[in-house]
Amino acid sequence: MLEPVSADPTRCTLAFWRQDDPEVWPPSLGGVREIGIEEVELRVDDVILETEGVWSGQSMSASVEFLLPRTLINLPVQRWAKEHDTGQPQPLRYGYRLGIRSLERMRARHWHRAWHVRWDSMVKDPAADRLHYSGRPEVEDHPIDAILSDEHWVGLVLAKPPSPQAKPDGAPDELTSALRSGLPVVLWHPDAEPETLRELLDWVLAAESGFNELPDRRKLANSGMAVPFKNSLAHDLVVMWDDPKRVIVLDQPLIPTRL
Repeated sequence: MLEPVSADPTRCTLAFWRQDDPEVWPPSLGGVREIGIEEVELRVDDVILETEGVWSGQSMSASVEFLLPRTLINLPVQRWAKEHDTGQPQPLRYGYRLGIRSLERMRARHWHRAWHVRWDSMVKDPAADRLHYSGRPEVEDHPIDAILSDEHWVGLVLAKPPSPQAKPDGAPDELTSALRSGLPVVLWHPDAEPETLRELLDWVLAAESGFNELPDRRKLANSGMAVPFKNSLAHDLVVMWDDPKRVIVLDQPLIPTRL
């Protein structure tokens, strides 16, 4: 979890949890540190290498989830790497299923019922046609809240990356609408054209189990081996995969160690 320090925008709090037992949730808090924004990737590298040391005797696949506030939602975590000290860092996307999660939604308990409803619906019916594409001309005159109130939708593709803040004038904000409507999946790309992005997502969701295999298919897309797309297109796809059954309870202040 990353969160800016209110008194100093050049610094942030890094808290981390490590699920040592795949059958036990929630995991214990592993540590809290206050760090400079510019060193976030390196300090995440430290956490991951520490974790790999603890897991050295295990045989299992692993995920790295970034719990981010809106102000940091566009951190390019899909481009980050580990083992920087070796001089030959390896992109995280090769070794882990990567996803981001919404810190605001995890804290907003009044959004959780709708979140559970959509997640359970997705697990029951993970069909790829439950992904709504923003900016479709046939629905452009309809408020996004009204569109996403239809429980058919479990995922949203944003036409462009979300802004670091919701719109101050009360104008419709697609990310906020998706979160409070309970959609567990939100996707975007920093620079892909809409049709190219649709082709990529059609491939990612082409598996028989649709949404249920999205994290694994998204990781497979990074391999470049049997994927009919440019590497940069697949590598930069941002996936918010937000499971309401895996909530971190943030009801206590996190006291960081300043580094």
